Amino acid sequence: MTLRHWEPARELDEIHRTMDRPFHSFSQPLRFSMLGDGLNAGHRLPLDVYEEGDSLVIKADVPGMKPEDVKVEVTGNMLMVRGQARDEHEDKQPGYYVRERRYGSFQRSVGLPSDLNTDKVEAAFENGVLSIRIPKSEAAKTKTVKVISKK
Repeated sequence: MTLRHWEPARELDEIHRTMDRPFHSFSQPLRFSMLGDGLNAGHRLPLDVYEEGDSLVIKADVPGMKPEDVKVEVTGNMLMVRGQARDEHEDKQPGYYVRERRYGSFQRSVGLPSDLNTDKVEAAFENGVLSIRIPKSEAAKTKTVKVISKK
């Protein structure tokens, strides 16, 4: 039997990673494929998802892309963002030391709450940021009820 120094911070970190592991399978990372050599760059499509007023807002960073390169689809309670990031130089140019800029096709799925009005989805593109706004259904909106005094 070997005595080992107890490190509570490390144990908590291991527990945290173990608890998070099942949740990572729900949101698979977006992979931009590197055209030409078939490698996988392993980059995620960065997303912010938050409520703003009576809407759910999803923002995605897609730098260097044009609106016509991105497609947004909603099917049931699933939002799909896909697109094609194009390489400005199709041929392999001599003199390159590193090519880390990503290009290729991508897709990212996000599960949506059921209380959204997916018939009124809006998508806008500005400065390399795709903004998607989905209003809540009337039943899901917060209603303020006036409290009255009974004498």
